[in-house]
Amino acid sequence: MSLNRKAMVLAVGAALAAPSAYSQQASDKWEIYGKFYPEMTHDGSSGPTAAGTPVSTLAIPATGVNGLVHRWEMQISNTYIGFRGSRNLGGGLRAIGQLEQTVNIDEGNASGSATSTTSFANRDSFAGLETGWGTVRMGNMDTPYKKYGDVLGFLGVSSGNFVTANNITRKIGFGTNSASSFNLRRANAIDYASPTIPGGVQVGVQYSIGNPTET
Repeated sequence: MSLNRKAMVLAVGAALAAPSAYSQQASDKWEIYGKFYPEMTHDGSSGPTAAGTPVSTLAIPATGVNGLVHRWEMQISNTYIGFRGSRNLGGGLRAIGQLEQTVNIDEGNASGSATSTTSFANRDSFAGLETGWGTVRMGNMDTPYKKYGDVLGFLGVSSGNFVTANNITRKIGFGTNSASSFNLRRANAIDYASPTIPGGVQVGVQYSIGNPTET
């Protein structure tokens, strides 16, 4: 038991020391960050719209069935953990990187769990370069609209909850397809952000090249 404890302490100590040992310049930065929001919620609904009733073209057809069962649930809300760092490359260049993912603190990430949707780097994750003329990143990132324009939020969440100011641009998209919504995180994206100029103005541009599996 004593040997096991010592081995564990040494392993943890080595893991914590690794970033410092790897960093060779005082300007290098390494960070572990996250937010944890466990919460209890109660779901329920009543009075469903009868099947065949005309509804908005932005909504799915009415089925006449309650969509929510009355029950208590534990939710993780906007719980996540991330790792990010930067390294000075010299000549006005700085390499940056970030890996961020959802953490199922309510049920864990057990293999084969029907409710586990967590995967590595499923939130803002990228590699890029910072220069005097701006920042270029490649990866899976929020759109500039979501990053700069959607400022109203609750527990770090700005869409898909009761504080959503405009559900068309922030959640649904067009028809029943949310792929055209502005307030999304785009995969396979190339992102550019200009330096902040006098007056506090910054320009952000993003293009997603898509994926061969997308329809």
